[in-house]
Amino acid sequence: MWKKYQVALEEAQVTSARLDLGYCSIEAPMDGLAGEIKVDDKNIVTAYQTTLVNVRQIQPIKVVFSLPGKFLQEIIEYNTRQTLEVRALITGIDEPEIGSLNLIDNWINPKTGMILLQGLFPNPKKRLWPGEFVKVLLQLTVTKDAVLVPSQAVMIGPKGKYVWRVKENSTVEIRRVLISRSADGMEVVAEGLNPGDMVVAEGQASLFPGAPVQERERPKKSAEAPRAEAATSKRSGPR
Repeated sequence: MWKKYQVALEEAQVTSARLDLGYCSIEAPMDGLAGEIKVDDKNIVTAYQTTLVNVRQIQPIKVVFSLPGKFLQEIIEYNTRQTLEVRALITGIDEPEIGSLNLIDNWINPKTGMILLQGLFPNPKKRLWPGEFVKVLLQLTVTKDAVLVPSQAVMIGPKGKYVWRVKENSTVEIRRVLISRSADGMEVVAEGLNPGDMVVAEGQASLFPGAPVQERERPKKSAEAPRAEAATSKRSGPR
């Protein structure tokens, strides 16, 4: 009988020791990276008051950005059709991180007129970092076979926007255009040009209807300037 009580006592002691051991370690509520340790060995800590270490989640990671409130209805409209893609451009890295829009705030800040949005990124290479500033692009829709021209080719006159279109005999004419939107230094032409039309992107101040022009040789692509051709091109075309 004595041995039975002795075993029960020892089992209770083991249970008590395990309970005490449980208070000797703290598990983070999420996976993440630990930052600076705020306490040293033998420091006295108080529950719910002393910060031991900051753990920040980076996979996935959230990117917060704002847009003018005037775009709210357009964002909501496209977001109801499909999940919108968000791209984060990191300084010094050409390839953007791809994520998705997962939050549209429930109010427009009356002081700034901006609405807060949030993108969620898998961040597989851990290139996005907490507190980092990035350039964010929110893609609402994709227009297939759009006619694009460089922004510097589009002029504004008394009757609206126009371009100098190059005719087959290498002279120019004024062509009125309707621009639907801008993207990356290019203008999307909704009306006024056809795929393959050539327009003048430089030296428009000296032009007049019937003036002869000569196409400048396009620069070769290079790793240092991958956008050079698009920036100086005079030819419009589908995209």
